[in-house]
Amino acid sequence: MWYHYGCVGVEKHDPRLDSEAAFICPLCLRLTLRNRTDTCARPDCPHAADAEDDLYFIERLVGRESVGQAGYRWLAKWDGYPMSEASWIPEGNVTGEVDNLLKQFEQDALREGIDLSDKVIILDEAAAVGWTC
Repeated sequence: MWYHYGCVGVEKHDPRLDSEAAFICPLCLRLTLRNRTDTCARPDCPHAADAEDDLYFIERLVGRESVGQAGYRWLAKWDGYPMSEASWIPEGNVTGEVDNLLKQFEQDALREGIDLSDKVIILDEAAAVGWTC
C-alpha cells in the first residue's frame, strides 16, 4: 500500500522530498519501501487519473549509499535508458519488485567482491560510465 506525497499532507519543498533524504512516511513515521504496482491507497485520491503519466521503472539497482540511520539512497538504472542516465533516489522511491531488486543488487555486489557493509557501493557497470557518490 502507498500514498501520493500530497495525499498525506507533504507539500512541495518539504525537506523529506530532498533527493538526499530518506522518505519518512507521515502516516507511520518509519522508512517505507512502496510497491507502486497498485494505486494510491487514499480512497478519494485526486491524482488517480494521472498516476501512470510520470512512472519510470527500475531495471536494476547499481549503487547504494548509507543515509544516516534512516536507510539508503539507491542508484537506479532505469528500464529503457542508458546507464549514464541512472539517478540517485531515496529508498522510499524504490518501487516494483523491491525484494528482487535488493536481492539482485546484493548478489551483483558480492560477485564483484564488494563488502556489503561499505557506506558507498557503486557496481562496476555504473562506475565504468563515471558514476560516483
